[in-house]
Amino acid sequence: MKYPLLAANWKMNMTRDQARTFCRDLTAKLDPASLSHVLIAPPYTAIETVASCLSGSVRIAAQNCHFAPNGAFTGEISTGMLIDLGVNAVIIGHSERRHVFHESQDLVTHRLRGVVESGLHAIYCVGETLEERESGRTFDVLEAQLEPLPNLGSALDKVTLAYEPVWAIGTGKVASVEQIAEVHGRLKERFSSLAVLYGGSVKSDNIRSIASLSSVDGALIGGASLKVDEFLAIIRETLIVKGV
Repeated sequence: MKYPLLAANWKMNMTRDQARTFCRDLTAKLDPASLSHVLIAPPYTAIETVASCLSGSVRIAAQNCHFAPNGAFTGEISTGMLIDLGVNAVIIGHSERRHVFHESQDLVTHRLRGVVESGLHAIYCVGETLEERESGRTFDVLEAQLEPLPNLGSALDKVTLAYEPVWAIGTGKVASVEQIAEVHGRLKERFSSLAVLYGGSVKSDNIRSIASLSSVDGALIGGASLKVDEFLAIIRETLIVKGV
């Protein structure tokens, strides 16, 4: 991965035609050097379309995957299938997987190990709920979510962390610069070799203050990544602030 990294998580959005139009507009308006700092995680149905349109200039990620290489797992997708589509990375442990679909830490850990052992890169999401923050348990929660990392051994270099406070995702709320600095600083102390992205209602009007933190290595962007001009503004602001 090339940092700073601007990762677009399209979630359950974009048909193939919409994805094709987005990629055409993105490549027309952004120079190749800047594109190398971009990652896009389309829905499964648009992965091949995006990979074809971007021709290796942008990293492609899946939004999740199963830990087994194959088997009787209806509705799941394997790392081998993703590699066959041209995928470079997988988002693992996103708050929506943990809290909407109730994926346990044990399942998330299995998915994480399956991804890195396949040779793919993992964008590993960690973060606390509002209740956990208000009760002073933020770092206890993060520590439990980080527990699988030391067991990855040399495969740890295939991991990028993403801090996404659950209470700031899709709510319009953004953690303060001080809150982001505190958490990212702690994550860097714990795993100094890992890049850490921030995710949580990232937009063009707040990315400058977020990217200005030395402990922030980029962003994991949801809704704002669905609009080309908004996503472009986030990319450009981040690269300017980081001196790229």
